[in-house]
Amino acid sequence: MRNVSNFIFLAALMLLLATGCNRAPTAVADETQSTSPTATEALEQAAETPTDPVTEVPEATVLPVASPLPTFTPLPTAVPAPFQGQSVMGVELWGQNIVSQIPPAASGGAFWVRWNGILWSDVEPNEGDRIWEALGAYEQQFQDLAANDLKLIAIVRSTPRWAQAVPGKFCGPVAEAKLAAFGEFMFDLVSRYSREPYHIKYWELGNEPDVDPSLVPPNSPFGCMGDKNDPFYGGGAYARLLNAVYPRIKAADPEAQLLVGGLLMDCDPVDPPETAPGSGVPKYCDPSRFIEGILANGGGDSFDGISFHAYDFYNFQNGFFANDNWHSGFGSEVGLFPVLVAKSRYLKNILAQYGYFNKSLFNTETALLCGSTGQEPFCQGAGFNQMKADYVPITYSAALAEGLQGNIWFYLQGGWRRSGLIQNNGSPLSAYGAFQFASQMLDGKVFWGQVTGADGVAGYMFRQGDQETWVLWSSDGNARLMEVDRMPTAVFSALGVPQNPTQTLEITISPIYVAWAP
Repeated sequence: MRNVSNFIFLAALMLLLATGCNRAPTAVADETQSTSPTATEALEQAAETPTDPVTEVPEATVLPVASPLPTFTPLPTAVPAPFQGQSVMGVELWGQNIVSQIPPAASGGAFWVRWNGILWSDVEPNEGDRIWEALGAYEQQFQDLAANDLKLIAIVRSTPRWAQAVPGKFCGPVAEAKLAAFGEFMFDLVSRYSREPYHIKYWELGNEPDVDPSLVPPNSPFGCMGDKNDPFYGGGAYARLLNAVYPRIKAADPEAQLLVGGLLMDCDPVDPPETAPGSGVPKYCDPSRFIEGILANGGGDSFDGISFHAYDFYNFQNGFFANDNWHSGFGSEVGLFPVLVAKSRYLKNILAQYGYFNKSLFNTETALLCGSTGQEPFCQGAGFNQMKADYVPITYSAALAEGLQGNIWFYLQGGWRRSGLIQNNGSPLSAYGAFQFASQMLDGKVFWGQVTGADGVAGYMFRQGDQETWVLWSSDGNARLMEVDRMPTAVFSALGVPQNPTQTLEITISPIYVAWAP
């Protein structure tokens, strides 16, 4: 757990990076304790109370309805995505004691849970030691997650002093001479916790390793295996780590899945944004080449999937979201789509260049962030809370359409820069209701196609048997009407509030679900 000075340092750092990394949960207005609600109660409360009880800010102006009415007909050719029918819904649980967070994660409809994490330095403080008691407090939590059918993605990090390539940096890379020792540690760790009653099958090495050690404190919960002096930012050294560890993990459990530690990927290295609008000076985006360094140095056969992070940022002036570091979101050429689309396609392109087409992709940190701390007045009112709830179906439908295996909201409770789905006292926010309803509407669905032919309308089509579900929203912020060729069976808001089914649909920035069933 960080001390206060580290927290301040990291907050300043992230202002520089302008992107998402781990933080301790941000306090909210109401800190009183209460019992976590049931799924039904949570959804009802979220629908009735869609905002945090603090300062109100002006909403975005509602623009006129477009005319004439565009008509959209489904694409004749299905475009299936990988991992058909498996839920992408997930949340990150924060802290050393996550027991109280497990019920709302399960009742909210999460399939995946991510936790940061297992510290190698605690279990093996001296080479050859195995102090499993250091994990004793977590073993019941692992069992509870498995008992609730939640799939745990466990982060393993913190290099012990005797194995550090950069002395004093627990978040840093492993010394070359100690890679084999780390492999043996992972063999023992996976052997112990892959079996019942823990049943951990997904392992992530490090958290945002594409950060240079000089940029963060020694005990940072993210980073810091990067190398700012390397064209591939240290990806080659990480490849050697994977090559040493992967065979030992598979020997311990052939079903185990090893993920490249959640890549920060701060900005687009192919088309770097300007450091300041109009400056003409490109932003330093070499850290995003970390994954290419892994592949270029022979690490492509030593991992099963890639974990990456993709946050969007709330703009209170227009009420929408964007991530300018990846030319994504409101005001961009592609319209109002989450940044995970740009990042996942970048990764797919890199993998394809090196001949890898079967790697799973996980967005293990997603959320809508507000301000530099989340304490700004515009982060406290109805505008941000509504946009955060609206962002939930947008990011999860996009993740399903892009073929991601999992999309993990950061965090479930408390949150960073007001990202949480529920408050620290257990009270659900409207975003929790949106998450719960998205899990119901998208569970088991298979991506069928992207909405085209309706100007200014963004969205995706999904199928499950002979049922069909669309998720639709305005891609430019303008309210408009859209006519479909069939009468829907049902129409719902992002929070699951039923709307009048009609062939003329009102499309705004707030997504709607449109369903057809026999």
